[in-house]
Amino acid sequence: MLALVHHMRNLIDKFSTGILRLVLPVTAFLIPLFFLPITADFFGLNKKYLLAIIASLSLICFLARNIVHRQIKLRLTPSTAALLLLSLVFIVSSLIQSPTPNISLLGKTTLVLALTVIFISVTSSVKNHSLVNVTFGALILSTAIASLFSLGNLTGITSSLFSLDWLKEKTFNPTGGIIPSLSLALPLLPVALFLAIKTKRSLAKVLLLGSGAILLITAISQINYFRSLNPMPIISLPFSAGWSI
Repeated sequence: MLALVHHMRNLIDKFSTGILRLVLPVTAFLIPLFFLPITADFFGLNKKYLLAIIASLSLICFLARNIVHRQIKLRLTPSTAALLLLSLVFIVSSLIQSPTPNISLLGKTTLVLALTVIFISVTSSVKNHSLVNVTFGALILSTAIASLFSLGNLTGITSSLFSLDWLKEKTFNPTGGIIPSLSLALPLLPVALFLAIKTKRSLAKVLLLGSGAILLITAISQINYFRSLNPMPIISLPFSAGWSI
């Protein structure tokens, strides 16, 4: 009987640890690509709730590991403290300042809490440094695939392959549009180049350089298309006004 209990504990520990190792790469790969055309908001709402589901699964696995080990393993770092404080601020703000606390809690507060849970549960359970590179690689590959959708729309290839009107829009991108696509692709360009130079695996190097080329070509195409639609410069609030709001 004791041997069976010990075996079950080992299985739970291995399964939970395996899931937690996959959380970051899977999240990085799915979030840029995931959308649901059956809802009013194709992108933001669905990505947020997918992140919440992943965070819930991550929390369950984290708690399972702690129960199996009969101790709470929580790695506290300056980043952990900052994220916990930020989550607390969002919760208090939603409950006190918002006229609709329920809606506010399901908005950005859910997003911040989900990211905090994923960060704490993964960093407290997994100590594999290569996981960071794998996560960046998954994010770069996912963004490159999303960029191919955008490039197909801008060149007219998509309209000849699909009959759905919303899929033929030149501004369509699984990330949520041209601006979200650029804000994700441009910072990843130097990361892709750095990882390609750093890695010694030929396949990984080819994938990273190919993905980087796709990101660059798509970004240039999107910027040119956006400039043709908006000849006037983008007007945004000053930082002080945005911070006050």
